[in-house]
Amino acid sequence: MNLLTIAIDRPGTTSHHRRLVLERLLPDFEAFHIDTAVPFDESSRIARSLAFRTHSGPAVTAINRRVLGKLDALPDRFDLVWIDKAVFLKPATIRRIRERAGRMIHYTPDTAFLGNRSRHFNRSGSLFDLLVTTKSFELDHYRRAFPQTAVHLSSQGYFGDTHRPLVPFGEKRDEVAFAGLAEPSRLAFVEALLEAKIPVRLAGKGWGAFLSRHGGNPALTFEGEALFGESYTRFLSSALFSPGLLSRRFPEPHTTRTFEIPACGTALLTERNEETCAFFREDEAIFHDDVEDLIERIGELRSERAELERITEKGRERVQKDGRDYDHLLASILAQLDLK
Repeated sequence: MNLLTIAIDRPGTTSHHRRLVLERLLPDFEAFHIDTAVPFDESSRIARSLAFRTHSGPAVTAINRRVLGKLDALPDRFDLVWIDKAVFLKPATIRRIRERAGRMIHYTPDTAFLGNRSRHFNRSGSLFDLLVTTKSFELDHYRRAFPQTAVHLSSQGYFGDTHRPLVPFGEKRDEVAFAGLAEPSRLAFVEALLEAKIPVRLAGKGWGAFLSRHGGNPALTFEGEALFGESYTRFLSSALFSPGLLSRRFPEPHTTRTFEIPACGTALLTERNEETCAFFREDEAIFHDDVEDLIERIGELRSERAELERITEKGRERVQKDGRDYDHLLASILAQLDLK
């Protein structure tokens, strides 16, 4: 039996994690992979920007050419083809893959309708046997766009091989650590923490102007624009607290950080909403309705370390017990097609 995965395969990316887990879950399958990151990374900055904005141009052409070229050198038949984020794959490319696929799954941890909308995916989604989304608020969009195709809702997840406690609780830094893109709501959130004299450690893109404004603040540390693998895990694991800040670009109720943070043995700071309250109990995460409420709670827990340690450990136990790691989540997806 043969397995083909088509995805970005940079080490540390969630798509790379999912490929490794798929191969582990399907040990009887001979695994093949096509890395779509290579032609994209080799394209010019302008071509990459054009691809993101219009899903066209030389970078998109190069990705499709690479996929088809690699496909021609692979076996004629695959029992399962798994494609991560097919926003740049043209319908003609998907049809060529479909001709050689017994079953075909599309997975994306991102939005597909309220953001990251791709005309290519809109025209080819019906060719898949299963469409997997982590966005509950887009389920109706999927069902309207692809009424004949099965849709599976999965939560976001973490990679158990990487996301684990690396720093004992007693050796953690008394700070809040956040890794992610700077957005207006996140800028305001971190600003409020700093005004309350709470130490913050940041990583991610778009923080330049914010860092310039706070360049002399000893409570603020910046670790760089990109953290992957063990560096990312240690970044989270070294702090007492980390917020699972949600995007305001769409109605995101949870994110990968919602599970990665507790998996790394750090207390999750999370907004209170229907999904986060379903994932965690009150003694398993630090819920808040607004930043003022959160600042007060952080202040209490900074001086009540025993209680904070209990919350931290219970949060980690919860994500493990509920199977929020990719091994459990992907096994559930494969079960939809009787593959595992």
